[in-house]
Amino acid sequence: MDGLKALARRGLEIGRSIRDPYVGHLQKENLRSRFPRSCETIVLFLVPGQLRVGKDVFGGGVISILSLAAETSKLFVSQPTPVLICNYPGSIPFLKYNRIADSPAIHSLPAVCHYFASPKRLIIHLPETHSADFFGLLSSREKAWIDGCKDVHINVLNQNVQMMPTAEILRKSIPERFKTTITTAHKRYCTRVAADQYGMPVHHFSTQLSPEGYRRRPYSEKENLLIVSPDDHPDRLNVMARLEQLQGITIRMIVDMTYEEYKSLIERAKWAVTFGEGLDGYFIEPAFSGAVSFAVYNEEFFTEKYRNLPTVYSDYNEMEARITADISSLDNESDYSVCQEKIFAACRSDYDIEIYRKNIAAFYRGDYTHP
Repeated sequence: MDGLKALARRGLEIGRSIRDPYVGHLQKENLRSRFPRSCETIVLFLVPGQLRVGKDVFGGGVISILSLAAETSKLFVSQPTPVLICNYPGSIPFLKYNRIADSPAIHSLPAVCHYFASPKRLIIHLPETHSADFFGLLSSREKAWIDGCKDVHINVLNQNVQMMPTAEILRKSIPERFKTTITTAHKRYCTRVAADQYGMPVHHFSTQLSPEGYRRRPYSEKENLLIVSPDDHPDRLNVMARLEQLQGITIRMIVDMTYEEYKSLIERAKWAVTFGEGLDGYFIEPAFSGAVSFAVYNEEFFTEKYRNLPTVYSDYNEMEARITADISSLDNESDYSVCQEKIFAACRSDYDIEIYRKNIAAFYRGDYTHP
């Protein structure tokens, strides 16, 4: 067995060694066709690389980063400022996301360093999950390229506060001479307390989620379909056992589908259950699509106004005890529509595309929520 594993690893290494130069060549050609080498300002968004050749690391966090990059590009349209998405150092390079129809180009950091000779200003957006180890994974050439920039700004994308490194770890991980900020995806943890704790500005971005991006179907157009987030949770099995007792409902877990397939599915679904942080895409996006979303209240993500929604439970014991009866009682046009409107209104008040864009523009002006 060990011999087979070694052979499999060797096969992957050979596949990478053949593929990497080809991918790198295409990435450099893409840069050459779009930007002069003399660009003085460069904005980088880091995303996870592939787990293996052809297997993307893909989810709501990645979609959020891609949206931030796209909106940032609009702010720099009048000047030749590359806004680039790079896979994480040391990961398998790839050209685009296979599960997004209009995926932007993905670049490797070595290709970017090789092409842009000597930028003066560098803004690097790091996902919170990778912010502590980023500089430790850089090659000597990549470190020299970053150190050669006069103005370096590191921004930590805090999209899930539970994944954030501690203030002590973050301070040790990022060189002191670099300007450092934190931006947030949820209002709940964009606070003065966080700014003081980390000793750096904290600014609220929000996310690209907004009602305009979804088709909101009424009860009469919905199928008796329940979608479930793929998150692993200790109480998931108990809740799912209850849900599987419901008659006439089709249950679909969100795995191995494109983003377009996911959006089509939530348009048709009556019900959505998230086992993630609660106020996440599996709650908000179905709500914007006309579904009734269920979650457990999590004070690290939800603000108080969500606490009294009829489908947001105090804990998983309450969810397990009530969810099947609640679905049965809401499965009529009148009660469903009233409940759905409450959930929709709560989400709409927090997620607005124009406010999101204004928040992004304010960040690049240095106008932070908590300086």
